[in-house]
Amino acid sequence: MAKTEPKESTITANIKKYINSLPEAKCEKWPGTQFGGGQPDLFACVKGKTYLFEVKRPSKTYTLTQLQARELSLWKDAGATAEVVTSVAEVKKILENA
Repeated sequence: MAKTEPKESTITANIKKYINSLPEAKCEKWPGTQFGGGQPDLFACVKGKTYLFEVKRPSKTYTLTQLQARELSLWKDAGATAEVVTSVAEVKKILENA
């Protein structure tokens, strides 16, 4: 039987749990709205640096909405690290390379 891929909500929860387990770190999920504001799924601060993550499932071909792409770009322009991620492993790499 094929292994089923985790839901996006499960990946998001695992990333949040991982970041919150780190010293000097805080991570929260951005609450979704009925208006689909395009905000990244997770907001985090690790050792004084700001990170925003848009979470997607790894095997799905995804396209960011125009709002999502715009929001990530605005956060990057403001000096935050803002990335699309599909796993805790990707987040670890981003945090290690910061």
